[in-house]
Amino acid sequence: MEKNKRAAIVLDANVVIATLIRYGGFTSKILKHAGKHFDVFVPNYLWKEINKHVKLLAKKSGLSIEEVKLAIDILSRRFKIAKIKETDVAHLEVYVKDPKDSQYVAAAVGLRKNYETVIILTYNKKDFDVPKLKNIGIIVLTPKEFIAFLRENVA
Repeated sequence: MEKNKRAAIVLDANVVIATLIRYGGFTSKILKHAGKHFDVFVPNYLWKEINKHVKLLAKKSGLSIEEVKLAIDILSRRFKIAKIKETDVAHLEVYVKDPKDSQYVAAAVGLRKNYETVIILTYNKKDFDVPKLKNIGIIVLTPKEFIAFLRENVA
């Protein structure tokens, strides 16, 4: 089977949270543009986790709880779900400093089966073993680095 020429992006929760806090800000604009050229994924557990923090997100964003819930609903429809099983995660902890981040690696590894290029987009690049991930074909970028990637790879 031929791999998809479009790149896949796996979003770290910190990127999604930044989008919710500053809806319409830098990260939100990047993700809107990225969705035109890439398939954007989040791990299957992410929305459940983010919904636990609606009150805090409302406080930090200056939005009402209802507005935050609406923004979460809009984003959850925009991004695809990367289904991850717990059994897929444990052996991938060698690629991360925090075992919780191995879920992003599991999503990326699963997507590598169907995509030539897979990117983990995160504000905490230091939490990932970038050289090891590069060796298995996964790129880790911050949103700022992603802008340069877009300029180089999207006409």
